[in-house]
Amino acid sequence: MILNESLSNYPLEKNLDSDEPGKKDLPVYVQAEAERIAKTIPKEEIKAKMAQKSGSRDALNDQVIFNILQNGSTWTTITAQCYAVGTNCYIYIDLNSASSNGGIDSGSRTTTANNIVTAFDSDNSPFNTAGIYAVDRAVFGSEWKPGIDGDNRMTILISPALGRSGLMGYFYSLDETTASRSNQREIIYLNDNLWAGNMFNGLTTLAHEFQHLIDYNVKYNNGGNFETSTINEGKSMLAEHLNGFTPAGNPTTYYGNGFMVAGIRNLLANPQNFRFHIFNNSSYEYAGAYLFMLYLYERFGQTVFSNIASSPFVGTSNIAYYAGTSFAALFRDWALVNYYDGIGGSPTLPSGSASTRYNAVNLKGTYTYYPTSSNSSTTTETLGGVSFVSNISSYPLSGTISLNPWSCRYLLFTPPASGNLNLNISTYTTYYLNYNLVTESPAGTFSVIQ
Repeated sequence: MILNESLSNYPLEKNLDSDEPGKKDLPVYVQAEAERIAKTIPKEEIKAKMAQKSGSRDALNDQVIFNILQNGSTWTTITAQCYAVGTNCYIYIDLNSASSNGGIDSGSRTTTANNIVTAFDSDNSPFNTAGIYAVDRAVFGSEWKPGIDGDNRMTILISPALGRSGLMGYFYSLDETTASRSNQREIIYLNDNLWAGNMFNGLTTLAHEFQHLIDYNVKYNNGGNFETSTINEGKSMLAEHLNGFTPAGNPTTYYGNGFMVAGIRNLLANPQNFRFHIFNNSSYEYAGAYLFMLYLYERFGQTVFSNIASSPFVGTSNIAYYAGTSFAALFRDWALVNYYDGIGGSPTLPSGSASTRYNAVNLKGTYTYYPTSSNSSTTTETLGGVSFVSNISSYPLSGTISLNPWSCRYLLFTPPASGNLNLNISTYTTYYLNYNLVTESPAGTFSVIQ
């Protein structure tokens, strides 16, 4: 049985203690404060700042002082040098980066920077034959050009000052304003310990954060509103996927995305913990957002998904508009697909959609992947499909189920040895409740849905 209760415009919860090792971005409450500040600064002020600048801003070997949020919470300043200039980016590396701390020694910075430029601008081999820049823009839209700094190139800053708390990188909308501590440029920050070996985790994070930079322009600059966190993070996770950094990877050349696999594992263990309207940087929230965006992309195709992603409108109503169906129906289909991915047969959906499985992931598959702190060692594990909050086999039984808005629970009923199983479901809620009963016959094989 699959249940979901939905409530639109539910207030955002703030959990200051929810950050996990290996998280991708700044905590949501830090981003929310930057978004609040952005809305207080007149766009005329920013346009005036842009008018003062034009053309190329930086040159090779320039040294610049940057403001950085250390561990996502404390301001610090660092000095970084420009080690490469690409078609679409500058690569700056903190002068304090060193291999003794897992970073980049001075002797290898130019080579590393040039490799990043190639992967971003033109050829992200072996992960993808196209560059990250082209892949993200083709699906999600364009970054702000020339932007607040008047330069068509964006800045990629690699520094140990992000801290060792698991913060892999971030885009910070404060930098697109004239506020205090803004670096006043289109900039992505990346942790310097992500660039060993094939640079898998560094380039993965770059693809992720570039989507956030694009999202700022598409949603706020063009539409006046910031995208909801789950949708924004889901698109960034999909950006990783589309650039080749998938859970499975490519078995002949590189391994899978450990951050994705770990998040999916945690989501499957407690699927009821994922609430679409809440995002607190937990790994299962990244995974839930990723799988939902992947489902939309696979079901509706790139054109429809790109319309959703690059529209100046935000939220679930934007998804429903371009998908041509209610968000409640999409959420129910998605919750069922997560269950169907673990059983055999030919499942059907209440909506009639033929998209009953993921094409690119298997929620009971075996994956060999890079842990988020390593590009060399690997881990192998088999996912177990969705977990059931209850396994009910003794009757008669009555009880109450608590369910959060935009979330789902999976219950397993094992029929009695003889006789019929009768279910009587009553709802005590003012919100929309949806439930389905899936029958497996034999066990593990889809039979019918009610």
